[in-house]
Amino acid sequence: MTVHIEMGGKTHVTVEERKEAVAECYKKFNKYLLSPRPKGSVLNNLECYIVAKAAQETITHYTYDQLPANVCMRPGTDFFAWMEKSNPMLSFSTSLSDDKVSFLVMTVHAIARHQHRLDEKWYLRTMDEIDRLYLSDVEFASEEAKSIKCASLFCEIVTMQSISKGLQFNYLANGHDIPDLPSLKEVEAANQRNPGPFEPFDLMSFLSNVRRDSKVSDYSPFFTYEDINKESPEWIGLDELLQSWFSKAVATSFQPRICSYMAPFDAKVMMEIMYVLYIGDKEKKEFKTLASRCEGITRTQLETTAAAYTGAVDCGF
Repeated sequence: MTVHIEMGGKTHVTVEERKEAVAECYKKFNKYLLSPRPKGSVLNNLECYIVAKAAQETITHYTYDQLPANVCMRPGTDFFAWMEKSNPMLSFSTSLSDDKVSFLVMTVHAIARHQHRLDEKWYLRTMDEIDRLYLSDVEFASEEAKSIKCASLFCEIVTMQSISKGLQFNYLANGHDIPDLPSLKEVEAANQRNPGPFEPFDLMSFLSNVRRDSKVSDYSPFFTYEDINKESPEWIGLDELLQSWFSKAVATSFQPRICSYMAPFDAKVMMEIMYVLYIGDKEKKEFKTLASRCEGITRTQLETTAAAYTGAVDCGF
């Protein structure tokens, strides 16, 4: 899904070339939403679409979620329960159960609009809800295996949300109309063609070790390249390009983003799109003007903007 920008000997891309690259990226994300879901996934096409749509609606739909970002709550507030009482739903109807729609939209809004209010209680209750809605009929070899599957499904939600929101913000920041996601009719049809179960990918076999480190994340499990079981059927079944990609994608230098790789193939798509929206590996150490951006844009400016947004939603309790 990577959108490559060919420089052709030029120092920088033009504004129009950047716009075309992002537009192409958006088209490929829409195609991804309509494509068969990757190995090991739990969410179907419709559920991924609901996450993507709800992520974009967080800017305009406050009907059940009007708590301003700068309003502080009492310490220890059960924010999961606060969101649950609001009974969030989409602005349109789907064939999915109300329980699942409500959970997906509630989770998206919590992450998009209340990230600074999310704590251990919210995370653990979210994991419990994932277990109840998606995994209650699934048998697991151990509690750890079930915990990893819950985390993997959570990462599916986060990656789909991050892609959709990242693309939306790019268009908003540039003052352009946001392209449409696929129509609900298209997604429902894609879902009927590929209803699942999806191709299995056993993370407990793929990995020889799952890490938990409070210096990386208080709650999220993750793995690095050295934790991959190179003798597993899952690893052997990957082609050389994917094996090479894993060796770079989950190198230890990329913490804590590696937590998202509990849904490895969705995370791969997310990072390919983020490289187009943000900066790729080759420019990560460059604080001067970036060759893949319109002339005048530096990494310092990008980092300053990101830091400013983070500070704007921070709670000063």
